Amino acid sequence: MISIQLKNHKFWLLVIAIGCITIHLTLVWVADNQSLLSVSFLFWAAVCSLSWGAMRFCWFMFPSSTSNRSNAKT
Repeated sequence: MISIQLKNHKFWLLVIAIGCITIHLTLVWVADNQSLLSVSFLFWAAVCSLSWGAMRFCWFMFPSSTSNRSNAKT
């Protein structure tokens, strides 16, 4: 199961994004600017929410394209 996840490009994109968000929030936290930290949390929450909504919308609008890819690999 782990080898399947490592071959999935979406998994790697998610890991890289989480790493970049974590580094950004850590640097802002070390800068000791509380207003910037709260705005940064709100910004990343909005980005994640919009990304999740776009992903669900694309899956809803084009369900056959994702199922064709998974069937072609098997």
